[in-house]
Amino acid sequence: MEFLRATHLKPLPEEIWSVAQCVAFDRFLQTQTGLAPDLLMENAGGSLAESAISLCKKYTYERILILCGPGNNGGDGLVAARQLLGQIPSVDIVAPLGLPTKPGPARSAWKALQAMGVELAPGSLESLLQSPGLVVDALFGVGLAREITGPAADWVEALNRSPLPVLAADLPSGLCGDRGQVLGSAVQADYTLSFVAYKSGFFLDAGPSHCGRLAVADIGVSAAWARNWARRHCDRP
Repeated sequence: MEFLRATHLKPLPEEIWSVAQCVAFDRFLQTQTGLAPDLLMENAGGSLAESAISLCKKYTYERILILCGPGNNGGDGLVAARQLLGQIPSVDIVAPLGLPTKPGPARSAWKALQAMGVELAPGSLESLLQSPGLVVDALFGVGLAREITGPAADWVEALNRSPLPVLAADLPSGLCGDRGQVLGSAVQADYTLSFVAYKSGFFLDAGPSHCGRLAVADIGVSAAWARNWARRHCDRP
């Protein structure tokens, strides 16, 4: 999987989706195809883990720090963490905004890690960022509809001050997936692994400066099939 800068990409119009298209496609997969949310998250987390391993090899890192939020984006990070165990010498998980509490695939992902004896990494984010490693941003996903403020913004800014490379899951936390605007505060990622399709916000406003290099991952159906589905069922962003 090759990551390319937004300014170097020339995606076709059907390869760039709005947040509404992403939500509609996810709903279609769950309600019409019988693909369970747990399976979709497993596929997304697997793609995230694969990319993280590739980047660790590039930077010769033996440690990954995963920042997980309480929603499905955090669930993707938790699944990736489970799949990375045994493949990377050190996998640290932090949940600055709390762990998933609602029944669903994200909560199940955390319970699986607990059953395997995994605990949250102790210490402040600043201290955890002192050791070399790759950071995975899985705090907020495309569903974020408010500005990031307070302690969450402090975490984002601490991450942005760090020299460690950052891989964002689906999109950098705090970036508007539609318009590319910064929602109060946004992670400045070095790499962004987008699920299913590029988001329109990657190419607008602050998007290019926050996404770094981009790649797209499948979550159970090919990107080509997903584009055909969107062409038939969704309006253009």
